[in-house]
Amino acid sequence: MKKILPIILFFLLSSIQLSHAAGIKDLTVDLDSGEITVGFRFEPAPGDISHFRNAISREIVFFIDLFRLWKVWPDEFIKGVKIIRKLHSDEMKKEYRLDSYDGKQLTLKRFNSFSSMTDWAFTFRGIKLGRLDELQKGRYFVRVTVESKKEKVPSIISEVFFFLPSREFRYRLDSPPFYTGTGSQKEDKQEKTAQ
Repeated sequence: MKKILPIILFFLLSSIQLSHAAGIKDLTVDLDSGEITVGFRFEPAPGDISHFRNAISREIVFFIDLFRLWKVWPDEFIKGVKIIRKLHSDEMKKEYRLDSYDGKQLTLKRFNSFSSMTDWAFTFRGIKLGRLDELQKGRYFVRVTVESKKEKVPSIISEVFFFLPSREFRYRLDSPPFYTGTGSQKEDKQEKTAQ
């Protein structure tokens, strides 16, 4: 047991170091058209990229959620979009395929290279979360969460090592808050001065 513990600690610390540079980048929330439109890019850690390349298939889930910001109460979930992207990589045959499902439409795409597949899979533009005039006056923000669950682990191992995480990775990023309705920004400034 004394020999195993340092090995486990080494792997845990090295995975934390690898994931430091990875994450959700360039998160933008566009409100100009009266619609809430989100864009972002996901950058996996180098270790995750090698897992995607060597695995036959790997599923990554993207949650794009709209929340209402409250000062005292927990933030209120308003609505969200869940996008599942499944990467299929066969390095021997040089075949790369992607399945993307957003809850309404299934998109199947083929690529000539692994890098072109991951570029498309991890870049999001024009994701619509609803119209501003549908929302009550207040402060809101968009939260993006990216996660990949581990492949099925034998039950005896999961029972013994119950403390190990069930996900390979999970990243989360919140946008700066934005305001709906005329005068909502002014009301927020009045709330801040009242505190």
